[in-house]
Amino acid sequence: MDLENINKRSLVKKHIKKVKELPQGIAYRITSAEVTSGQFGKSVILNLADGQAVYSPNRVTEVYKKNLALFGSQKYAVIYEGEMDCGYTEPLQSFKVIEI
Repeated sequence: MDLENINKRSLVKKHIKKVKELPQGIAYRITSAEVTSGQFGKSVILNLADGQAVYSPNRVTEVYKKNLALFGSQKYAVIYEGEMDCGYTEPLQSFKVIEI
């Protein structure tokens, strides 16, 4: 068992926000991304240049997992666009990744 790796991951370094907690319309440079397992399954955490980190919704996990290395290039930013009514019980959180 790799206790060093287990214990390293147990350190809480920062509060991880939901993407809907970001202010709308502001581009945040992505410095890296990592996959984590949580209460609702696997998710990708986007680490931002200003020290924040955000969970991306589970619906994008499979696509983002294939591009984790690209997020480390710091050529991309995430922008929260707000809630979108799609006829579900809860509105979807609309966001996009842009090249900067």
